[in-house]
Amino acid sequence: TEYLKLRGGWANTYGRPLLAQMIPGVTANDAAQTVTIGNPSLRPQLGEGYDLKLDYYIKSNGKLTAGVFKKTITDYLGSARSVGLTVPSGPDNGFDGLYGGYLISQSVTLGTAKVEGIEFDYSQRLSMLPGLLKGLTVSGNYTYQRTEGDFGGTSSLRTDQVAGFVPRLFNARVIFNYKKFGASFDANFKGAYLVAFSSIAGFSRYQADLLRYIVGFTWRHRPEATFFLNFDNVTEEGPEQYFHIPSRVSQRLMAPTSIKFGVTGSF
Repeated sequence: TEYLKLRGGWANTYGRPLLAQMIPGVTANDAAQTVTIGNPSLRPQLGEGYDLKLDYYIKSNGKLTAGVFKKTITDYLGSARSVGLTVPSGPDNGFDGLYGGYLISQSVTLGTAKVEGIEFDYSQRLSMLPGLLKGLTVSGNYTYQRTEGDFGGTSSLRTDQVAGFVPRLFNARVIFNYKKFGASFDANFKGAYLVAFSSIAGFSRYQADLLRYIVGFTWRHRPEATFFLNFDNVTEEGPEQYFHIPSRVSQRLMAPTSIKFGVTGSF
């Protein structure tokens, strides 16, 4: 319709393994007594994805979007893991007589994974407001996703058992423009997620919620040249990790504010 649009999409994609995972080189870990070697027979992982989005165009210079998505991955490229073999002892063991008894690890493509989620996006220029407030523009987006699958392993994993998978993301922005002057305020949120999974109760490690702010200013000196000044992470929030529950802090890092200034040009 004039203000409402429904969009659907389907995609069939693939992802190549890293070259380092395929080259048959040898990396030994004496502490863990393991030998990791490349796997030249790795196959690309295949993905089939579906997207459905509903866009509503607001009469006063804005848009609201709601969407759902789902992606299924086959031949998921798992991280290096034991393949159930050990390096034989003796001078002719294929490793110049070294690493006898060490476990052999390789990356494998034997797994499956599924990711599904929802997302919302909103942006609008507040031109209906009086006076200087007409120069305000607001926007924001939110994503929630979940996953499950064996991820190249032997057991099924869920969202809170997949290391590095971030289930919640949120960004918000306010922009103000008046003649040659501009200002912006950004808030970026990353929800808590698993850093390292442990089958031992209480030993899984997570990264806590992280919220950072960015403040920026611009001055358009002439149509082809604009000066900018940005303050990134103004509250100096750094990542914090914990075991099992937030009160069992394992690591807290300080991240200083960074200041960036310069000029952008178009010719």
